[in-house]
Amino acid sequence: MSATKPTIPTLQAIRDRMMADVAYYLPGSGNRPYKSVLSVLVTVFAAAVWSLYLFADWILRQLDPATADEAWLVIWGDKLGVPRKPDTVATGSVTLSGNGTIPAGTLLQSSDQRRYVTLAEGVAGSPIAFQSQAAGYAGNIPTPSTLSLVNPIAGVQLIGSATAITGGLDAETLSAWAQRISDQLQQMQQIGDADDYARWAKAAHTAITDAWVYGNTPALGDITIYCLLTPGVDAVTVLQEAEGVLDRTRNVCGHVILRTPATLPITVRIAGIPSDARPFITADIAALIQSKRTRTAVLYPEELERLIANNTDAEFVLLEPVRKVIASDTEIMSLSGVTYE
Repeated sequence: MSATKPTIPTLQAIRDRMMADVAYYLPGSGNRPYKSVLSVLVTVFAAAVWSLYLFADWILRQLDPATADEAWLVIWGDKLGVPRKPDTVATGSVTLSGNGTIPAGTLLQSSDQRRYVTLAEGVAGSPIAFQSQAAGYAGNIPTPSTLSLVNPIAGVQLIGSATAITGGLDAETLSAWAQRISDQLQQMQQIGDADDYARWAKAAHTAITDAWVYGNTPALGDITIYCLLTPGVDAVTVLQEAEGVLDRTRNVCGHVILRTPATLPITVRIAGIPSDARPFITADIAALIQSKRTRTAVLYPEELERLIANNTDAEFVLLEPVRKVIASDTEIMSLSGVTYE
């Protein structure tokens, strides 16, 4: 039998019930004016009772991490050893031409106004490490780009070449944190089956967005976990850090191996597309393939044809792929390029 949450009566309902009780126990009091002393006292007591109902409801919500407020999630997390995963800064390196010195703390800026700060003093012509000024995923630029100096430096060119900027992650959402705390509450009942190891892997690092498990793979006693990562992060670092966490969580008898799925490259070739429509089609195709970053995803040529037709009225031919593409259990689709002929 499922539990039913009690309904909180309204303030008016409580007052009406109290007035009815007063009228029953004090015959004749029901005809008193609304602003009589007795009526005012009933209203005051009704408000007090109503506030107790609200407080009891709030307390009840804090007893379950799934409904608890953020302040109580902190308490739950501290007690169960499940702290909230913090946001992280994006990092990279930049090379500026010239013959000057670039001080530590020098501000750099991307073309879309994202700002970065150098971590140590460097010289023009050599790579200089930097990090994003603000933590979070927005600081990532996954491909090589250019950064400019916010304030000019004598002898140094304003614009320099930067490596890919990666590693920035947003703080864990409250709902995801609450779910991990709830999972930890159930940990006493976990025995180390495939679902347990998948949960442990996803809890081991913010950058692990999904995981699936193969027991006795590649050998008896081995547990291989394929981890889907946030795009742009350093896979080697993430898996090493996650393995360190899992070593404290896993069953003693299991040897855990973390891997990332192999890349299944998707090449799209199209004929007959005018040049003005190509950037929009390329962007939509990239978004479609990004949505296919799931286990055993399937890409149909018809999906691409509909997407292309939505961006142009020209007659076109989809040259590749001409058959549906299916990712295996150990593959994740990735767009390798869009070619127009």
